[in-house]
Amino acid sequence: MRNPGSSFALVDLAQAAVLAAAALLWPASASGQTVAPLKGTGTPPIELTEAQASLIDAIHRNGLNRAGAPPWHLKFSFQLFDDQGNVKDRGTLEEFWAGVKKYKRIYASANFSQTEVGTEEGIAIAGAQGPTPAGILLLRHDFVLPLPDERQAQLATVVSREIETDGAKLRCFEFRVTWGLATPGTELGYDRYCVDPQTMAMRKRTLAAGRQQEDDFDNAQAFQGRFVPGDLRLALEGKLTARGHLETIEAVPPDSEVDFAPPPGAPLAKWGTQIPGSVTMLGPNTRPGIQGPLGITISPGVAQGLLVKSVPPEYPPVARAARVSGTVVLQAIIGKDGQVTDLKVASGPPLLQQAALDAVQQWVYRPYQLNGSPAQVRTTINVVFQLGGPPAK
Repeated sequence: MRNPGSSFALVDLAQAAVLAAAALLWPASASGQTVAPLKGTGTPPIELTEAQASLIDAIHRNGLNRAGAPPWHLKFSFQLFDDQGNVKDRGTLEEFWAGVKKYKRIYASANFSQTEVGTEEGIAIAGAQGPTPAGILLLRHDFVLPLPDERQAQLATVVSREIETDGAKLRCFEFRVTWGLATPGTELGYDRYCVDPQTMAMRKRTLAAGRQQEDDFDNAQAFQGRFVPGDLRLALEGKLTARGHLETIEAVPPDSEVDFAPPPGAPLAKWGTQIPGSVTMLGPNTRPGIQGPLGITISPGVAQGLLVKSVPPEYPPVARAARVSGTVVLQAIIGKDGQVTDLKVASGPPLLQQAALDAVQQWVYRPYQLNGSPAQVRTTINVVFQLGGPPAK
C-alpha cells in the first residue's frame, strides 16, 4: 500500500475483511488458557485472565515485527517540535526489513541524515554518527511495535475497561506501574493501551510512569493481517513532541532488488559493543578505551569500595516511554583527588547513556593509595536502569 494520503478513513470494510481472514493465522487467546512458564524462572504455568487474553489478541493484530513476518517496506514522514510547539526538524524515515539482522534504514532531514544497515556481522552506519533524535525513535516504535510483547502481557497484571474519548468508544488495557523514588513501591500511575473495540486497531497509548506521555494512533491501515497507524501524534506532559504520517507500507517481494549491502566506506560495527562516548556501534578495528594517561587499572569491585558519594541517574522520559532498560557500561578515570576526571561510554542502550554520564560525573571516591600516596586509576562502572524500579548503580 503506497502513499495512503492524508484523508483516508479509519479501516474500511474491505480492510476489515482482509484482517478477519488473516486472523485465522492466530486464533484469539482465550481466558483460562494455560501458557508455559519462562524457562529457568521456576514460575508455575500461567492461566490467562480475560483481560490478558484480549490484550494478547490486540498484540497479534497491531504492528509489523513478529516471528516469521515476511519482509516489508515502510516509509513515514515526521515533524519534531520544541517546547514552544515550533517545528524544529522535519524529514522521513524509510526502512526495508527482512529480519532483525537484515534491514536498511534511511533517515533524511535537515538536522539528521543517516543510513543504517543491519547484517549478520553487525551494523554499518554512514552519515551522521550522533544519536538518532528520540522523537524519530519513538515514532518508529509506534509504527512497528506499539504494544508490549506477548510474554509481558502473560506476566503482567492487566485491567480492561471501556472508555469514551473525543466521542469514540475505546477498549483500554491498563498496566499498573510502580516506580520507587523517594518511597520505594509508590504507585505513580499506569500504562494504558487503547484499541478500537470492534477491529482491535491501536488508537491511544498513555505511559504514566513519572512523566506522562500520550500517543494518538489514527487512520489505521491493514497490512499483512495487522494494523499500522496512518497518523501518529506524540505528546509529553501535554506538549506536542512529534507527528508522523505513513507514506508507504508494502511487502518486499522475494525477487526484490533491495540492496542490503553496507554503504561503501561505512565501518562495520559488531553487535553488542559501542565506541566510547558515542552511540555508534564498535567496529572490529576500533579498540575501546580512554585516550590520554590511563593510570592503574582497578576492578569495579575495588572502585565500589572507594565510593563515598554517588548521585542516582534520572531515568530519561523518552527511554521510559519506549520501555528501554539495561546497563550502561562506562570507562572512567578517577584522579588523585577522587574526582572523576574522564568518562566515556563503552556500551549500553543509546537512550540511557547521557543520563548515566550525567550522574557518574558527580560521583566522588576516596583516593586510591599506591605505596602510601594517592594515585590516578582507571576502572569500569556499570549503571543499571530497570523499569518498575529506580535506576541502580
